[in-house]
Amino acid sequence: MQIQDLEHSLLEGYRVLDLTQGVAGPYCTKLLANYGADIVKIEQPGIGDGSRNAEPFAGDTPGPERSLLFYYLNCDKRSITLDVSTPEGRAIFERLARSADLVVESFPTGTMDEWNLGFESLQRVNPSIVLTSLTPFGATGPYKDYLSSHIVQCGYGSWSHGVGEPDGAPVQTGGWIAHYIAGATASVATLAAMWNRESNGQGQHVDSAAIAAAADACGYTSVAYDYYRVLRARMTANTFPGAVPTSDGWIGLNALSYRNWQRLCQLMDREDLLDDHRFDNLRGRLANGPELRDITIPWAIERSKWDIMEEGQKLGASVGAVLTPADILEIEHHQARNYFHEAAHAEIGTVTAPGYPFRVMSDDGPEPPAWPPAPTLGQHTSEIFGDELGYSEDELRRLRESRVI
Repeated sequence: MQIQDLEHSLLEGYRVLDLTQGVAGPYCTKLLANYGADIVKIEQPGIGDGSRNAEPFAGDTPGPERSLLFYYLNCDKRSITLDVSTPEGRAIFERLARSADLVVESFPTGTMDEWNLGFESLQRVNPSIVLTSLTPFGATGPYKDYLSSHIVQCGYGSWSHGVGEPDGAPVQTGGWIAHYIAGATASVATLAAMWNRESNGQGQHVDSAAIAAAADACGYTSVAYDYYRVLRARMTANTFPGAVPTSDGWIGLNALSYRNWQRLCQLMDREDLLDDHRFDNLRGRLANGPELRDITIPWAIERSKWDIMEEGQKLGASVGAVLTPADILEIEHHQARNYFHEAAHAEIGTVTAPGYPFRVMSDDGPEPPAWPPAPTLGQHTSEIFGDELGYSEDELRRLRESRVI
């Protein structure tokens, strides 16, 4: 039986007007694009999404079409340029909104209302439209006008409080993870609003706060503090369970449950440690983390992370290699699941990037489509304004000259 991928057809036929930029908002709409929605990315004429100028750049050469961060976040989208802050730009946006299903925006709180493009205004144009506003602190509350950044979100989510050396400064997490969680949270909320619309035909305004998403992802620490009035110890280099060095990198060792502790001892051929009462329970293993690292490091440093992972998994031990970016591209598991895709970009050539983070399977689904690359700035302006809205070449020329598009 031939199994086909269906993920790109789940939202086929839905159109999203994407007014976001940066990381969180574009990641939200990237997930919708993964499901098959038609994402029309609306960018400022001559400027574009700020992440177009974010490192790293292809060939280490800066340029608005060379940002690999922008490429990753905006594959499978169409780009138009439109200044929605101008009266004529707003009128054009309203024409687009009439036939759209969703609008996702990440402007400072209140900006869309100032431009007469808030939810009530959009509902007059399209009563069934869903508007998702992804802002740092949300549309209400005393902090609603505060500015944010990744380190701010890590701090307000209380992540930074738990990372770093015990007597040192708090540390933000790497890889823009707070932005990605904010985007994923907004995407789920948007899908829920769409589902509700399908049942009653009414539009919804989703107010998604990035700091609330960050706090929610680390919410168990607040719950634990409220109950015990005890702050959790920071995760440091000496924490165990954790990562220890191997002959070719690092391996993550898990001993949170007693079962995993048993399997780890079996893997190391150190079942005598099961008789050491210091390690009988999780509290003891955490308290004696430095001692356990002194035991596990000499054993691991003589072995390959891949061998430890393979042997450990055979025994039922929850251990895993710490992968480098090169490892991620090469491991056979991702290749077997067709996780990575290649797409040819007009300026930077063929780029390999992560594909769908999920699979929806069927025995009679369509073949997955070729993966389109990220668009160049305004690449689809003439296509959408000319072919779909009916603007003539002369009208488009005038709009360009007046910087509306």
